[in-house]
Amino acid sequence: MAKSDFGSVSGWHNDRAMISNKNLRITLRKNALSGESGIVSATRIPDGSAYELDFDVRFHSQFDWSRGGKVGFGLGIGNRNTGCNVPLDGAGGTLRLMWYNDGNRVYFYPYVYHAGMAGPCGSNFGKLYPSSGSLEKGKWYKVHMYVKSNTGSNANGHVQIKINGETLIDQSIRWTTNDSKRLISNLSFHTFRGGSGDHWKSDVDSYIYYDNLSVRQITQYILTATALVVLYFHCATFWDPRFTNETIAFLQLASRNASPQGNSLEVKTMRQGIEYLHHASNEKFYGTFKGTLEESTVKTNSTEIPITVYIPTDANKEKLGVYFHGGGWVIGSRKSHQTIVNTIADATKTIWISVEYRLAPEHKYPIWLDDCCDVTQYIIQNKTNFGVNETAKVGVAGDSAGGMISASIARTIKGIGFQILIYAGLDITRETPSYNEFTHQMYVLTPELMDWLKEHAFETSQDLKDPRISALYNTSLQDVPLCLFIVAELDPLRDGSLEYQKLLEKAGVQTKLLLVKGVIHGYFSLPGIFPQAVAESINTIQDFMASI
Repeated sequence: MAKSDFGSVSGWHNDRAMISNKNLRITLRKNALSGESGIVSATRIPDGSAYELDFDVRFHSQFDWSRGGKVGFGLGIGNRNTGCNVPLDGAGGTLRLMWYNDGNRVYFYPYVYHAGMAGPCGSNFGKLYPSSGSLEKGKWYKVHMYVKSNTGSNANGHVQIKINGETLIDQSIRWTTNDSKRLISNLSFHTFRGGSGDHWKSDVDSYIYYDNLSVRQITQYILTATALVVLYFHCATFWDPRFTNETIAFLQLASRNASPQGNSLEVKTMRQGIEYLHHASNEKFYGTFKGTLEESTVKTNSTEIPITVYIPTDANKEKLGVYFHGGGWVIGSRKSHQTIVNTIADATKTIWISVEYRLAPEHKYPIWLDDCCDVTQYIIQNKTNFGVNETAKVGVAGDSAGGMISASIARTIKGIGFQILIYAGLDITRETPSYNEFTHQMYVLTPELMDWLKEHAFETSQDLKDPRISALYNTSLQDVPLCLFIVAELDPLRDGSLEYQKLLEKAGVQTKLLLVKGVIHGYFSLPGIFPQAVAESINTIQDFMASI
């Protein structure tokens, strides 16, 4: 279990660990201390100067507090001193958490090894949680840790622990004095009784439960993680149990392939990241399109918009599709989405046109939407120039932001014959329940990332309630063309599609919906990583197009 998530793990004991009600349960064995009573495990993580760590912990309702012990996850620096081995050489340090029973009450305290510590064992700096009263059995505690290493002999490192949002410790620290040993390189999992001495023991077995572990390296690394790019190195022991093997493989792959491209969410590095991700994931499909590609431009009142026309062998001349790529109106391109568009064209035997609309923040709303509307109008008026009959139906499709654009065009432009909305952003105001359900970083499209995209794409928050943007604000939908929804089950945008389908059905619009189980936002444009999920989606699109 641990090795499959982290790779290099030592000290793990499967006979003391099990999954119970989707939580990790650790058994503390009776009449034993330290590693004999529980687990003392170490995991090698990439060297870094700053890490954040989060996990949830709960003591069983019948837990025997005894004197106390080590609990949960921690971080190690350099030689990662523990066990009353005071780092006199300034070459190591650790941050861990203890529970302690002083006879009157039970509390957590930080357990820290660092250069210059008084010794003989870990420092707690006199910090206790809770400040009054006792820890409760059966209650979940959310633990947040932050460690930043120092430089040289300076006390410019940092240590922080918060429990259930309350600060336990938050201060500067000198972890090491040996610069060659200053980096954080170890994730510990220490869950055992002790101290030393029989008074730390218990005469009964007891259980401690864990959930929602996440570890994030905060450095110059940016992780290209799906159709959007996620900041931080992220690895999780406890995935959502609904994840498919493809989703888990993707997240594990992403966590191993951080690339040095900047220390913040910057537009340039985000764009580079999305192109790199799609190229690395889909390169094996390049050159497999069974047809012809034509590059062209569409002149509008203000600019020329590049397009790529995908003409499959034996193309149907009664349908024509226009595709708008995803990427939150800020990133993505025809190139990043070339594999999925030519896959759709091949599967449906339909000519598809991919549009390189201008992106924010250089061109904020309404420019990028107007570009897409102008190109679509031109294609409708000149469809025979693209190899179809005068009677051909013109439809629109797109993923994520491209799905939002497609839905907007289908409501506002006459002559649209069908629409395919792939995990489209239809509730930009984020009022539907799935936005609150999928906030963890494992779901990739986090609230922070969505805020970043919206800040770059829109001039004001009032734009978000414009009916052209948020589909759910529309009340007159009778003339909207038939619609196929493709929805990722574990996506904050999910419920927007479900609600919009209800509105269309109520207005008498014919719809079909595919809910792809166990996948996250962004899967559709990555067939190299999500072959089964994409194949299911393509088959549904193929059937939908055949029915038109």
